[in-house]
Amino acid sequence: MRWEKVESISPIRKKFSLGLKLSGMALLTLGFAQLGFILFAVGLIWMENGWREEYGFKESWFDGVAWAERLEFSKQFYAETHQNETNKLLHRVGIPMILGGAFLLLATPLFNATWGSLWSIGFTLWVIGWGLNLYGHKVHEGRSPALTEDPLGTLAGPIMDFSGALKAAPSSKTELIERDDLGHPMRRHDDIPIKLDLKRQENLSSTNLDPTVEGYPIAPTVNEQPNIKVES
Repeated sequence: MRWEKVESISPIRKKFSLGLKLSGMALLTLGFAQLGFILFAVGLIWMENGWREEYGFKESWFDGVAWAERLEFSKQFYAETHQNETNKLLHRVGIPMILGGAFLLLATPLFNATWGSLWSIGFTLWVIGWGLNLYGHKVHEGRSPALTEDPLGTLAGPIMDFSGALKAAPSSKTELIERDDLGHPMRRHDDIPIKLDLKRQENLSSTNLDPTVEGYPIAPTVNEQPNIKVES
Protein backbone atom coordinates (compact mmCIF):
# COMPACT_ATOMS: atom_id res chain seq x y z
CA MET A 1 0.00 0.00 0.00
CA ARG A 2 1.15 3.53 -0.68
CA TRP A 3 -0.41 6.41 1.28
CA GLU A 4 -0.61 10.02 0.18
CA LYS A 5 0.22 12.94 2.43
CA VAL A 6 -2.88 14.47 3.98
CA GLU A 7 -1.24 17.26 5.95
CA SER A 8 2.14 18.85 6.51
CA ILE A 9 4.01 18.88 9.78
CA SER A 10 6.57 21.40 10.91
CA PRO A 11 9.94 21.06 9.15
CA ILE A 12 11.57 21.96 12.46
CA ARG A 13 9.87 18.97 14.09
CA LYS A 14 11.08 16.70 11.30
CA LYS A 15 14.66 17.91 11.58
CA PHE A 16 14.66 17.73 15.36
CA SER A 17 13.37 14.15 15.50
CA LEU A 18 15.84 13.14 12.77
CA GLY A 19 18.56 14.94 14.72
CA LEU A 20 17.78 12.86 17.81
CA LYS A 21 18.12 9.67 15.76
CA LEU A 22 21.41 10.75 14.23
CA SER A 23 22.73 11.99 17.60
CA GLY A 24 21.94 8.63 19.13
CA MET A 25 23.85 6.91 16.33
CA ALA A 26 26.78 9.27 16.80
CA LEU A 27 26.91 8.61 20.56
CA LEU A 28 26.83 4.89 19.85
CA THR A 29 29.80 5.36 17.55
CA LEU A 30 31.69 7.25 20.28
CA GLY A 31 31.08 4.47 22.77
CA PHE A 32 28.14 5.88 24.76
CA ALA A 33 25.88 2.96 23.93
CA GLN A 34 23.09 3.35 26.49
CA LEU A 35 22.60 7.10 26.01
CA GLY A 36 22.90 6.72 22.26
CA PHE A 37 20.26 3.98 22.19
CA ILE A 38 17.84 6.08 24.24
CA LEU A 39 18.22 9.13 22.00
CA PHE A 40 17.83 7.00 18.89
CA ALA A 41 14.65 5.36 20.25
CA VAL A 42 13.10 8.70 21.27
CA GLY A 43 13.89 10.24 17.88
CA LEU A 44 12.52 7.18 16.06
CA ILE A 45 9.22 7.21 17.98
CA TRP A 46 8.76 10.96 17.55
CA MET A 47 9.61 10.78 13.86
CA GLU A 48 7.20 7.85 13.38
CA ASN A 49 4.43 9.76 15.16
CA GLY A 50 4.98 12.70 12.80
CA TRP A 51 4.91 10.40 9.79
CA ARG A 52 1.56 8.97 10.91
CA GLU A 53 0.09 12.46 11.26
CA GLU A 54 1.45 13.50 7.86
CA TYR A 55 0.02 10.48 6.04
CA GLY A 56 -3.19 10.14 8.06
CA PHE A 57 -2.20 6.73 9.37
CA LYS A 58 -4.42 6.53 12.45
CA GLU A 59 -4.23 2.81 13.20
CA SER A 60 -3.21 1.70 16.68
CA TRP A 61 0.45 1.33 17.55
CA PHE A 62 -0.45 -2.14 18.86
CA ASP A 63 -2.21 -3.35 15.69
CA GLY A 64 -0.10 -6.09 14.10
CA VAL A 65 -1.91 -5.91 10.75
CA ALA A 66 -1.43 -2.14 10.61
CA TRP A 67 2.28 -2.57 11.29
CA ALA A 68 2.51 -5.06 8.42
CA GLU A 69 0.96 -2.46 6.08
CA ARG A 70 3.22 0.22 7.50
CA LEU A 71 6.31 -1.89 6.88
CA GLU A 72 5.14 -2.60 3.33
CA PHE A 73 5.11 1.15 2.68
CA SER A 74 8.66 1.42 4.02
CA LYS A 75 9.82 -1.41 1.77
CA GLN A 76 8.27 0.26 -1.28
CA PHE A 77 9.80 3.61 -0.36
CA TYR A 78 13.16 1.97 0.23
CA ALA A 79 13.02 0.33 -3.21
CA GLU A 80 12.23 3.70 -4.81
CA THR A 81 15.22 5.36 -3.14
CA HIS A 82 17.61 2.52 -4.06
CA GLN A 83 17.50 2.15 -7.84
CA ASN A 84 21.21 2.29 -8.69
CA GLU A 85 22.82 -1.16 -8.88
CA THR A 86 26.18 0.01 -7.51
CA ASN A 87 24.45 1.64 -4.54
CA LYS A 88 22.47 -1.53 -3.87
CA LEU A 89 25.67 -3.60 -3.99
CA LEU A 90 27.36 -1.24 -1.52
CA HIS A 91 24.36 -1.56 0.80
CA ARG A 92 24.50 -5.36 0.67
CA VAL A 93 28.06 -5.12 1.93
CA GLY A 94 27.64 -2.13 4.25
CA ILE A 95 24.42 -3.03 6.08
CA PRO A 96 25.71 -6.34 7.52
CA MET A 97 28.80 -4.44 8.68
CA ILE A 98 26.59 -1.82 10.35
CA LEU A 99 24.49 -4.46 12.12
CA GLY A 100 27.52 -6.41 13.27
CA GLY A 101 29.27 -3.25 14.42
CA ALA A 102 26.20 -2.03 16.31
CA PHE A 103 25.92 -5.36 18.11
CA LEU A 104 29.55 -5.22 19.24
CA LEU A 105 29.31 -1.56 20.27
CA LEU A 106 26.22 -2.26 22.39
CA ALA A 107 27.57 -5.48 23.87
CA THR A 108 31.09 -4.39 24.82
CA PRO A 109 31.97 -1.68 27.37
CA LEU A 110 34.16 1.24 26.35
CA PHE A 111 37.65 1.76 27.77
CA ASN A 112 37.82 -1.82 29.02
CA ALA A 113 41.05 -3.72 28.53
CA THR A 114 39.29 -7.06 28.29
CA TRP A 115 36.71 -6.03 25.70
CA GLY A 116 38.66 -3.25 24.02
CA SER A 117 39.62 -5.26 20.94
CA LEU A 118 36.01 -6.31 20.28
CA TRP A 119 34.84 -2.73 20.70
CA SER A 120 37.48 -1.60 18.19
CA ILE A 121 36.26 -4.19 15.69
CA GLY A 122 32.67 -3.04 16.19
CA PHE A 123 33.66 0.59 15.77
CA THR A 124 35.56 -0.20 12.55
CA LEU A 125 32.67 -2.20 11.07
CA TRP A 126 30.16 0.51 12.04
CA VAL A 127 32.14 3.36 10.46
CA ILE A 128 33.07 1.50 7.26
CA GLY A 129 29.53 0.20 6.79
CA TRP A 130 28.02 3.68 7.07
CA GLY A 131 30.74 5.05 4.83
CA LEU A 132 29.83 2.60 2.08
CA ASN A 133 26.12 3.43 2.36
CA LEU A 134 26.60 7.19 2.38
CA TYR A 135 29.08 7.01 -0.50
CA GLY A 136 26.58 4.98 -2.53
CA HIS A 137 23.81 7.53 -1.98
CA LYS A 138 25.99 10.58 -2.56
CA VAL A 139 27.90 9.42 -5.64
CA HIS A 140 25.73 6.78 -7.31
CA GLU A 141 22.11 7.21 -6.17
CA GLY A 142 22.09 10.99 -5.95
CA ARG A 143 19.60 11.27 -3.07
CA SER A 144 19.46 11.03 0.69
CA PRO A 145 19.13 7.68 2.50
CA ALA A 146 15.60 6.45 3.15
CA LEU A 147 15.95 6.74 6.92
CA THR A 148 16.11 10.55 6.65
CA GLU A 149 12.54 10.63 5.31
CA ASP A 150 10.97 7.39 6.53
CA PRO A 151 11.51 6.52 10.21
CA LEU A 152 11.26 2.79 9.50
CA GLY A 153 13.92 2.98 6.80
CA THR A 154 16.41 1.57 9.32
CA LEU A 155 14.26 -1.58 9.49
CA ALA A 156 13.26 -1.83 5.83
CA GLY A 157 16.89 -1.51 4.71
CA PRO A 158 18.20 -4.79 6.16
CA ILE A 159 15.04 -6.64 5.06
CA MET A 160 15.22 -5.42 1.46
CA ASP A 161 18.98 -5.83 1.10
CA PHE A 162 18.98 -9.31 2.60
CA SER A 163 16.17 -10.44 0.29
CA GLY A 164 17.95 -8.79 -2.67
CA ALA A 165 21.15 -10.65 -1.83
CA LEU A 166 19.25 -13.94 -1.75
CA LYS A 167 17.74 -13.27 -5.17
CA ALA A 168 21.12 -12.30 -6.61
CA ALA A 169 22.89 -15.36 -5.22
CA PRO A 170 23.38 -18.27 -7.66
CA SER A 171 21.05 -21.16 -7.03
CA SER A 172 21.87 -24.84 -7.34
CA LYS A 173 18.22 -25.81 -7.67
CA THR A 174 16.92 -27.13 -10.93
CA GLU A 175 14.85 -24.65 -12.89
CA LEU A 176 11.16 -25.43 -12.81
CA ILE A 177 9.78 -26.85 -16.01
CA GLU A 178 7.17 -24.72 -17.75
CA ARG A 179 4.12 -26.53 -19.06
CA ASP A 180 1.47 -25.73 -21.61
CA ASP A 181 -2.29 -25.59 -20.98
CA LEU A 182 -2.49 -29.39 -21.16
CA GLY A 183 0.28 -29.84 -18.62
CA HIS A 184 2.98 -30.92 -21.05
CA PRO A 185 6.58 -29.79 -20.45
CA MET A 186 7.58 -26.81 -22.59
CA ARG A 187 11.29 -26.41 -21.91
CA ARG A 188 14.09 -27.76 -19.79
CA HIS A 189 17.14 -26.48 -17.92
CA ASP A 190 20.29 -26.57 -20.06
CA ASP A 191 22.24 -28.50 -17.44
CA ILE A 192 19.87 -31.49 -17.50
CA PRO A 193 20.69 -34.07 -20.19
CA ILE A 194 17.67 -35.13 -22.23
CA LYS A 195 17.55 -38.79 -23.22
CA LEU A 196 14.80 -39.79 -25.58
CA ASP A 197 13.19 -43.18 -25.35
CA LEU A 198 11.69 -43.57 -28.82
CA LYS A 199 9.97 -46.84 -28.03
CA ARG A 200 8.10 -45.27 -25.15
CA GLN A 201 7.21 -42.27 -27.28
CA GLU A 202 5.71 -44.59 -29.88
CA ASN A 203 3.38 -45.92 -27.21
CA LEU A 204 2.03 -42.45 -26.50
CA SER A 205 -0.72 -42.82 -29.06
CA SER A 206 -2.29 -45.55 -26.97
CA THR A 207 -1.47 -44.34 -23.44
CA ASN A 208 -1.62 -40.56 -23.87
CA LEU A 209 0.95 -40.30 -21.04
CA ASP A 210 4.22 -38.41 -20.94
CA PRO A 211 7.16 -40.85 -21.00
CA THR A 212 9.70 -40.60 -18.23
CA VAL A 213 13.40 -41.28 -18.60
CA GLU A 214 15.48 -41.28 -15.42
CA GLY A 215 12.84 -39.26 -13.62
CA TYR A 216 12.57 -36.47 -16.23
CA PRO A 217 9.34 -36.16 -18.23
CA ILE A 218 9.60 -35.86 -22.02
CA ALA A 219 7.26 -33.56 -23.91
CA PRO A 220 5.08 -35.34 -26.50
CA THR A 221 5.19 -34.25 -30.12
CA VAL A 222 2.33 -32.56 -31.89
CA ASN A 223 1.08 -35.85 -33.33
CA GLU A 224 1.03 -37.34 -29.86
CA GLN A 225 -1.33 -34.80 -28.33
CA PRO A 226 -4.47 -36.46 -26.95
CA ASN A 227 -7.48 -36.42 -29.24
CA ILE A 228 -10.42 -34.57 -27.81
CA LYS A 229 -13.84 -35.40 -29.22
CA VAL A 230 -16.53 -32.78 -28.94
CA GLU A 231 -20.05 -34.14 -28.87
CA SER A 232 -22.63 -31.97 -30.53
